[in-house]
Amino acid sequence: MGRVKADAGRKYRAYPTEVQDQVLTRWGHTARALWNVALEQRVYLWEQRR
Repeated sequence: MGRVKADAGRKYRAYPTEVQDQVLTRWGHTARALWNVALEQRVYLWEQRR
Protein backbone atom coordinates (compact mmCIF):
# COMPACT_ATOMS: atom_id res chain seq x y z
CA MET A 1 0.00 0.00 0.00
CA GLY A 2 1.33 3.49 -0.92
CA ARG A 3 2.16 6.14 1.61
CA VAL A 4 -0.10 9.15 1.93
CA LYS A 5 1.45 12.59 2.17
CA ALA A 6 0.92 14.29 5.50
CA ASP A 7 -0.83 17.27 3.87
CA ALA A 8 -2.99 15.27 1.45
CA GLY A 9 -6.49 16.70 1.27
CA ARG A 10 -5.64 19.89 3.11
CA LYS A 11 -6.11 23.32 1.63
CA TYR A 12 -4.21 26.45 2.54
CA ARG A 13 -5.22 30.01 1.88
CA ALA A 14 -2.74 32.85 1.40
CA TYR A 15 -3.51 36.49 1.96
CA PRO A 16 -0.76 38.34 0.10
CA THR A 17 -0.26 42.05 0.41
CA GLU A 18 -0.99 44.16 -2.67
CA VAL A 19 2.69 44.23 -3.62
CA GLN A 20 2.99 40.45 -3.16
CA ASP A 21 -0.16 39.98 -5.23
CA GLN A 22 1.34 42.03 -8.06
CA VAL A 23 4.54 39.97 -7.96
CA LEU A 24 2.61 36.68 -7.94
CA THR A 25 0.49 37.88 -10.85
CA ARG A 26 3.61 38.75 -12.87
CA TRP A 27 5.08 35.33 -12.08
CA GLY A 28 1.86 33.72 -13.27
CA HIS A 29 1.98 35.62 -16.56
CA THR A 30 5.65 34.72 -17.02
CA ALA A 31 5.02 31.04 -16.30
CA ARG A 32 2.08 30.96 -18.72
CA ALA A 33 4.13 32.64 -21.46
CA LEU A 34 7.00 30.18 -20.94
CA TRP A 35 4.57 27.23 -21.01
CA ASN A 36 3.03 28.48 -24.26
CA VAL A 37 6.43 28.89 -25.94
CA ALA A 38 7.51 25.41 -24.85
CA LEU A 39 4.22 23.94 -26.08
CA GLU A 40 4.55 25.72 -29.42
CA GLN A 41 8.07 24.32 -29.84
CA ARG A 42 6.93 20.81 -28.90
CA VAL A 43 4.06 20.91 -31.40
CA TYR A 44 6.35 22.26 -34.12
CA LEU A 45 8.92 19.51 -33.54
CA TRP A 46 6.22 16.83 -33.45
CA GLU A 47 4.90 18.00 -36.80
CA GLN A 48 8.40 18.07 -38.31
CA ARG A 49 9.50 14.63 -37.04
CA ARG A 50 6.39 12.49 -37.41
